[in-house]
Amino acid sequence: MEFNFDAFDRVEKDFDSLFHLLSITQKEIHETLEEYSDGKVLKGNELVGWLGEIYTKIILNGYLVDDSNEHDVEINDNLKISVKTRKGMNSGWTRTSAIPKIEGADCPTHLMFVHLNESYSVSSMWLYPWEDLKKIKGSNNI
Repeated sequence: MEFNFDAFDRVEKDFDSLFHLLSITQKEIHETLEEYSDGKVLKGNELVGWLGEIYTKIILNGYLVDDSNEHDVEINDNLKISVKTRKGMNSGWTRTSAIPKIEGADCPTHLMFVHLNESYSVSSMWLYPWEDLKKIKGSNNI
């Protein structure tokens, strides 16, 4: 097996200034979003997910909860909302990641699906009662 370190170095150098700018921008976005996170630690590099949770908490006048919960946002009247967010119109944007627990006392009361456009602005938001989703679970419609 032969390695092409020269080509690799050229590609890295081509992107160096762009990735530096991206890194600085992502850090600024993360720090600004933390101002809205109610003290929740925004882990990793999940800008789309963070935006969905923060937009949901703001529009519903709720607050974010930590990751030990099965939901992301709570509202004073004991609503517990799991938030799933997708960006863009590529195939698969209508599917969410797995929801590990769908029944039990600590399950969400609602699911908020947030769809962002390519510029990270909200294209649409849907709020579904959890019980309604459980009723159609086997129909492959969710």
